[in-house]
Amino acid sequence: MNYMKEIEAEKAHRKECSGKEYAAGGVFIFFDDEYQGWMNELRDPQKWVPGCVAVSDDSGRIWKAVGGNNEDGAETWQEVKSCFQRGGVRPGAGRKPMNPELKKQKKAFSLSYESVHALVALQESLGLSSQSAVVEYLALRGYREFSSQGVIVEHQRKLF
Repeated sequence: MNYMKEIEAEKAHRKECSGKEYAAGGVFIFFDDEYQGWMNELRDPQKWVPGCVAVSDDSGRIWKAVGGNNEDGAETWQEVKSCFQRGGVRPGAGRKPMNPELKKQKKAFSLSYESVHALVALQESLGLSSQSAVVEYLALRGYREFSSQGVIVEHQRKLF
């Protein structure tokens, strides 16, 4: 679901109906892909049923209400996605083509919950535009460090 599109529609509807605007920095709550409400900050998971989704208007961070039950509400908000707005250039723009030998070895992978949080934290602290940029930064930094220590041998350098 495109939450940002729904948020913009809700903002326009509120302004049209009441003349008021939402304060900056709040979160919009959705359940079953339908808008449910707005809060000035993420709090009180027990007031929402498990499965509700909170979307930050200004950062694009997404949390899901987890634990608990429908009667007592959720136990906590768990971040599930962050920074879904990508950089302004197409992926791979300005990069050298990947070495065909290396491309053969490329495999898909998934990340653990902790790894996703680490990527998000690094992305924010390094000021990079995407999580892919963080991975690329870390890979190049690791390669340079290992290369300078002689860990990577000459035939492995040819892959790059």
